Amino acid sequence: MAHRNLADWYSHYRYCCRGSGLAATSDCPTQASPGFVRPALQVYEATRKFLSIILREARFEETQLFEFYAGTSDAEFLFDSAVVAYLEQLRKRAVHMRTAQRVYEHMPVGDERSRHVQNEHDDLVWLTDQLTAMSKVFSPYLAFSHVK
Repeated sequence: MAHRNLADWYSHYRYCCRGSGLAATSDCPTQASPGFVRPALQVYEATRKFLSIILREARFEETQLFEFYAGTSDAEFLFDSAVVAYLEQLRKRAVHMRTAQRVYEHMPVGDERSRHVQNEHDDLVWLTDQLTAMSKVFSPYLAFSHVK
């Protein structure tokens, strides 16, 4: 089964290889290159899941940050330094966003609170944009165009 783009491929992967019990089908993408695709997709999925939480809730819990870190900790063995740096930037921006949220929660209305609210907003917008932008970061390294 040929896939037109990353979204088609990932949808097929999630259905046939994870959710449906059809992992033994001949067109399951993880069988195309089992040594690399599965762990690399775990990093991709951990990133997607973390960003989805931020998009949905506009915040995250400490446990969700730890899950993101655990799910992406093998990235340095799977990807080059550009992806590793990207994941570090995601983590830093998320922590910066949460710090701004916690600082302004108990502040009175004023210039300093407004500055923290703006910082949180800027990080939130950037992080939510990454839910779509991350495909461009990961796709060259996962070689989705070569997977059947």
